[in-house]
Amino acid sequence: MSADFSKNESADLRKYWVDGFNLSGIRNTNVGIDVQGEIWMMKHQDGRAWKFLMSVPQKMLRKPITTYFYEIIEFDEDAEFIHLNLERKNS
Repeated sequence: MSADFSKNESADLRKYWVDGFNLSGIRNTNVGIDVQGEIWMMKHQDGRAWKFLMSVPQKMLRKPITTYFYEIIEFDEDAEFIHLNLERKNS
């Protein structure tokens, strides 16, 4: 799984793309699950492991989907942390 932020509103975030996820834990919430771990953030030719949290809504856990998008909840370059919200893409 990878992600391209080149069309994001934030000029800081547009410099990055994701080259992979390394999951370390899942926490059940009242509205879905939170997946956490490391995300490989690439900037130009340099890559670094950042911490990430991805929130997945309950409705997406019931049946598989193939079209989705990421909503950026928090992006902190100094702390090397990103919080993503996974949402179903309307066709």
